[in-house]
Amino acid sequence: MLQKLGSQQISDPQGRPTPYYRALDAKTKDELSALLGLANTVSVTPANPTGTTSTTGLMMGLGSSAVLTPGVSSRAIVRVLGGIANTTSGDGAAVQIRYGTGTAPANGDALTGTGAGNVARFTAAAANQVGSFGCAALITGLVVGTAYWFDLGLAAGTGGAAKVQDLVVIIEERP
Repeated sequence: MLQKLGSQQISDPQGRPTPYYRALDAKTKDELSALLGLANTVSVTPANPTGTTSTTGLMMGLGSSAVLTPGVSSRAIVRVLGGIANTTSGDGAAVQIRYGTGTAPANGDALTGTGAGNVARFTAAAANQVGSFGCAALITGLVVGTAYWFDLGLAAGTGGAAKVQDLVVIIEERP
């Protein structure tokens, strides 16, 4: 349970100020994290990756900066927002979150890792038209203390070159 201490500021054993709340009876780090609603969050705005003409899809190379090492939980919420386009009128693109461990894939690498969440699809009404997209996934089964990279797989429709741009990647460890 949580106990509010009013306006009194309390300190941890090292004398650093802590919030106005303290957890009582928390038995584990997961329980404490859930009680306090703590989250390990990573937010990155990577450079625009090179697009692709591949209809099977390629990696966008975001994983070198979009990395989360879970500290207390085996779950994370991942959100990627940005622009999506195709150079050919009437053609499109599809994008999905992918994640894994080990060395993160580079821009243009073959699809790798595990796909997660929705596949966002876009069809350009005019050549080079940019639309907005959002992908989200709740990922479970992560191992505490293991670093995970997060990336996008991007595929062109039936022709033209697909690209994503102006990306924001938010990864949040959840209890």
